[in-house]
Amino acid sequence: GVTGVQTCALPICLRRFNVTLNHDSVRIAGEAPQAASLVKIFDSSPLFQNSALDSSGKVAGGAGENYQIHVARKYPNP
Repeated sequence: GVTGVQTCALPICLRRFNVTLNHDSVRIAGEAPQAASLVKIFDSSPLFQNSALDSSGKVAGGAGENYQIHVARKYPNP
């Protein structure tokens, strides 16, 4: 997997995240201010489809949510 401390490449900041890439899917786990908004961001991308929030829960101290999302990868037609 790919790990990082923080990134703002997406419209919202992610903290402490892990990405696992497979041929046809991606699994993202970590912490974000609002996990549910990540599903909308991935579904609006031309690279992903069928995003689903597998789990989420409040981070201790109320600074955000822990989440786990799986996303199907889209491949362009040749």
